Amino acid sequence: MAKKQQSWGWVIGIVAVVVVLLAVKMYSGTLSRVSSDDDQAYSGDKTGVEPFLATLMPEDWKYYANAKKDIQSLLANQEITFYVVEDPQDTNLAYFAAYAYNNDLKNETLSIYKYTKSTYEYERIWRQTYASGDVAWMGNTYSLPVWRLVGYDNGKLIVLVEDSDNSPGICAQPFLVGIDNENVARLFTLDLANPSAGLAPYTPDEELVGQATAKQNECLSDM
Repeated sequence: MAKKQQSWGWVIGIVAVVVVLLAVKMYSGTLSRVSSDDDQAYSGDKTGVEPFLATLMPEDWKYYANAKKDIQSLLANQEITFYVVEDPQDTNLAYFAAYAYNNDLKNETLSIYKYTKSTYEYERIWRQTYASGDVAWMGNTYSLPVWRLVGYDNGKLIVLVEDSDNSPGICAQPFLVGIDNENVARLFTLDLANPSAGLAPYTPDEELVGQATAKQNECLSDM
């Protein structure tokens, strides 16, 4: 009889452990991470969508104020640069770049974020810190770069890396700035499926070049 009671004790113990594990799993599934300091990959399929130029200015984006406040809680003094790229396959997602200058260290941190509109959650999917002269190809070796999201192509964000002191004129199309003068600006991509791989050189899509050129010429003709 003692052995039978002991065996039932084991069964009860195992059942209790299983119940606890299930409870932990169910509870953990309700948690959401509001911010992250780590690189996060997006697992969705972002291919098969026509490339497009970004046009949404941060100040015109409905979530701008919330997003700016949120990322500044992660790193003070961050400012969002143009443009905001809304995900072409998931209207609940958007992407933007930001910079923060550290006056004490004389450097800046550049970041790219993914933002979930329905929950106001954000994830930093790529980050890099620069000091003056770190970008060797820039003509002005004392300048610091800035990142701007200027489009989307085949599951990748098109990123303009530009001398922060560059001033190409009011009609200049950012997409073309990264093609016309590579001493001050160049185009790169960030693969949303593998952002930890970092920025890769971008060969501009001919259709996007045509669209950007038409917009620039239209602006010039109106002046």
